[in-house]
Amino acid sequence: MIDLTSNPRNNKAVEFHLLTVVRKVIETKGTVSIYLTIPVKLKDFFTWQSGQHVQVKLALGDKPHTRHYSISSAANTAELRITVKDSGKGTVSKFINNELSIGDTLLVSKPKGNFTLCPDNNARKSYYFFCAGSGITPIFSMISNLLTAESESIAYLLYGNTDTKSTIFNQELTELIEKNNSQLIVKHCHSSPSWFEYSPWRTGRIDGKAVAEFIKCYPPYIQNVQYYICGPGDFIPTVKMALNEMDVPDNRIHMESFGSKQATLKQKGIKANLTISSNKTQQKLTINSGQTLLNAMKEQQLVVPFSCESGICGTCRCKLVSGKVIMLNNLFLSEEQEQQCYILTCQSLAESEEIVISYSE
Repeated sequence: MIDLTSNPRNNKAVEFHLLTVVRKVIETKGTVSIYLTIPVKLKDFFTWQSGQHVQVKLALGDKPHTRHYSISSAANTAELRITVKDSGKGTVSKFINNELSIGDTLLVSKPKGNFTLCPDNNARKSYYFFCAGSGITPIFSMISNLLTAESESIAYLLYGNTDTKSTIFNQELTELIEKNNSQLIVKHCHSSPSWFEYSPWRTGRIDGKAVAEFIKCYPPYIQNVQYYICGPGDFIPTVKMALNEMDVPDNRIHMESFGSKQATLKQKGIKANLTISSNKTQQKLTINSGQTLLNAMKEQQLVVPFSCESGICGTCRCKLVSGKVIMLNNLFLSEEQEQQCYILTCQSLAESEEIVISYSE
């Protein structure tokens, strides 16, 4: 098996530790927050930046399951909180919502991820946050930290849901606004608001027009601006396109997919031979027609870096040394990086019979 363990960007053998459930809070119908206590001896292991996630591993019906969940609590608080939405289709999310109890334990990995916000006490910035549904979980952690650590910065949040009842952290957001009314602006978009709830800022889903109107109504108070997007399906490309059309450069836009499906393989790709190079070692395998480079490596149980598998997080990035691939989706690599032959293996299909990639670059 190829050894990628010295590559700092890889998804090497993950270390897990048992954490105990100390609280369980119902956020909305089908969504719960799980609070996990961190033992003193593991304080250094469980340090995180706002926006990062953990892997949770558990066995159900004699089958092992591993899932990624964003940390919804502010960075390095006494308890680590994950918020889990049961879509009705997930075995693990259903178990966590309905059966996991206080006193139970979960195997949890070290926090990781590049979708982060690291506040600076001396910074003065405007931050725009766009999220939908459970995409609020890493965003809430970011906003909580930001309001505490950057007293001169302003946060603007546009949050999409079906209605008030389905809005995760609705009460906590209200409390944050009351405490930080000069520093935090929150507006809601509801696709199907109830007759008996207050009128949301906008009815309908968050689309390009909603993004443009939000920024027009609430222009940046400080011109140093950063943009964060998190949501399912087509939410991220929709918001990103709207920002790009307003001349927002890619280096100011930060994105993370949340619960999105993997890209549809519209192109077939061809059967090819793949050589993976890392740390002076090589591994060779065959890519089947229609198979991404990442799926081919996973099929052979190679330990390689990946996370979202949607072309968004960039964890699976490597360099294409030779050969040709086509990427189905790319919301991470800049045009300059593509010109330097960087690719995302989770989105890459073979277009030549011989392909060589490197994780050593």
